[in-house]
Amino acid sequence: MHKYKYIFFDLDHTLWDYEKNSKTTLKLVYDHFQLFNLKIDFQRFYKTFKKVNNKLWIQYNRREISQQDIRTKRFVEIFSQFNLENKELCLQISNFYMEKGPQEIGLISGTISILNYLADKYKMLILTNGFEHTQHTKLRCTNIKDYFHHVVTSENSGFVKPDTAIFDFALNLCQIEPQHAIMIGDNLQTDILGAKNSGIDSVYFNPDYRQDTIGANYNISSLHQLSDIL
Repeated sequence: MHKYKYIFFDLDHTLWDYEKNSKTTLKLVYDHFQLFNLKIDFQRFYKTFKKVNNKLWIQYNRREISQQDIRTKRFVEIFSQFNLENKELCLQISNFYMEKGPQEIGLISGTISILNYLADKYKMLILTNGFEHTQHTKLRCTNIKDYFHHVVTSENSGFVKPDTAIFDFALNLCQIEPQHAIMIGDNLQTDILGAKNSGIDSVYFNPDYRQDTIGANYNISSLHQLSDIL
């Protein structure tokens, strides 16, 4: 008898290859809006996006800003790093990025094989702070939506990881106790700390071998290692 009945997966950076897909989408943005005419270098554009985007998502996870703030501020801040200001263009770029990005199909190596392995043994759920429509688009375009019995987002639950309320929401949805779930994610603060505070075991997906300062139950550097745990 398996200890766990449900596996909770984070999506971005854990299954969906955010870095690869984001870079591909930003190149589409760069070419479509001919940003080279504004004397913007693509590599600097990409690095600036990563820095600004990471900062905004940390603020969102802390409930300091809204989803709409991310959409409206992201490219305005990026443009400011190039001493440029064009709010109308930034809004067009943001809308283009939000439309095209979720349609990218890059998955973290081993995603399909491990989902096939786990699907025979457990029920699975997505637990993400990502936007509702965006995350469903990613799941549909990568053909992995059917692996999951539920998709819990900060939008449909009303809470943001690491708030224990979003984990409780997922547990209630699955009708299980905390000891019967395990959380798999790449973010120590949102995924691992949130699970720990909710009494849920956790697996830290850690391909870059960062120090685990929270204390996940398991550390893995590749998804196929889940077969040694589950």
